[in-house]
Amino acid sequence: MAEMVATDAGDVRGVRTDGGVRYHAIPYAAPPMGRRRFLPPEPHPGWAGVLDATRAGPAPAQRPGLLPEGSLNEDCLRLTVTTPALDSARRPVLVWLPIGGFTMGGADMRPYVTGRLAVLGDVVVVMVDSRLGALGYLDLSRSGGDAWGAASNLGLRDMVLALGWVKRNIERFGGDPDNVTIGGQSAAATAVHSLCSMPSAGGLFHRAIQHSSGHGAYYGSADAADAIASAMLSELGIAPEQSRRLQEVPLSALYDAHPRALRRSVRSHGPMATFCPVVDGDVVPQLPLNAIDQGCMATVPLLAGVNLDEAIPFTARREPPLSSGELERRVASILGRHRDRAHSIIETYRRDASRRSDTDVWIAIATDYHNRVPLIRLAEAHSRHSAGTRMFLMAWRCPETAAAHHGLELPLLFGCPEQASAAPEARGVSEQIIAAWSSFMRGEAAAVGLPWPAYDAERRATLRVGVEATIDDAPLEPERAVWQGLDQAWSDFAHGR
Repeated sequence: MAEMVATDAGDVRGVRTDGGVRYHAIPYAAPPMGRRRFLPPEPHPGWAGVLDATRAGPAPAQRPGLLPEGSLNEDCLRLTVTTPALDSARRPVLVWLPIGGFTMGGADMRPYVTGRLAVLGDVVVVMVDSRLGALGYLDLSRSGGDAWGAASNLGLRDMVLALGWVKRNIERFGGDPDNVTIGGQSAAATAVHSLCSMPSAGGLFHRAIQHSSGHGAYYGSADAADAIASAMLSELGIAPEQSRRLQEVPLSALYDAHPRALRRSVRSHGPMATFCPVVDGDVVPQLPLNAIDQGCMATVPLLAGVNLDEAIPFTARREPPLSSGELERRVASILGRHRDRAHSIIETYRRDASRRSDTDVWIAIATDYHNRVPLIRLAEAHSRHSAGTRMFLMAWRCPETAAAHHGLELPLLFGCPEQASAAPEARGVSEQIIAAWSSFMRGEAAAVGLPWPAYDAERRATLRVGVEATIDDAPLEPERAVWQGLDQAWSDFAHGR
């Protein structure tokens, strides 16, 4: 049965699914193609008649990877809305950013194609597609000359425009425009980090969820962004004064130039010379962690979450076993100027008897370095200005992989436990995560039948999800404490020092 909603740009027709109603691929901005390619998004002019939003749309343009065949769809500034019902209930709204690595993903890909989270959590879920890779994060504001103006952080600008659409329209879908949570996992959590510090996003959301985000230095500098743009122009044989030709280059040619340009820029400017948000002094005025430390999120509650074994699959147990020498070399390589602390860090992690090999020790260290400790630093910074900080630890290990690996929580969160594991307990873990996150979206101080205390640097209360949920104070505290005083390690690694 079709369901009609009148948005401010035109009428849309959705489809019933999983007990709710879903509206696929609603445009929230004009197609960023032709003369609009590599420029900030523009409002959609609207449409006549009724937009058929009953079928999934193509993913945003991206190189082959998560999508084996990739995508050539530049008309990607669209969003998908799933609601339990078209009524006046004013439910909490979750605006989810379904991107990975700033180069791949899409609103209508697994596990996002289900309506179960909306129905089970009684929330309205909005999936936002935005520009990815070079189309979203190639910064031409310097290398491209005067032709481009301030053409930086285009993917983030897309998200801000989408949040404006949500504010104007979501009540028509049964949502509350005054209770909007932005959320994301991995690179998308870094995008959430950015939005929290962006003046242009102020007032467009009211809570934030960051799960499995990268370290707080996961941002390009203006110099690194310029190096990427210069390398792209060079690979395409385009002089800076002719940079408008980029709007005419076939997408396949851009994709061919993409990896070659990144190899050049990373060699010269370090790992963060890639397609990612840039601290440009305008859209992203400063490193978001610094802005949050200064209180920019004082009125925005934050849920920070992490999985216990994030470094899997990036560091797979199927690799050859690490030697002690290789383990020490790897740890030293991520510490930058603090590399002399590698041995003491390793010894701290070895004290946990459950880590039976040097590979297990490396997985734990890499997890904490890239994900858990940076999220704790973020939660600490937020908690100094707000009593609305919550911490979440996904500790359930999938029986098939014996790990709480990176991305395991996604099918559980979106109500698809069968995509995570065939184990019968997966459904109960899924229900815990949905209950916890939807409780946070409602502003409740309890979850899964437990009081959920605010996180602070003294108690460090953490909701730990396993077969049973518990509130743990300062879990894995010796490992967290060993990183005290090593703040420069993240910046050194990000910028190749």
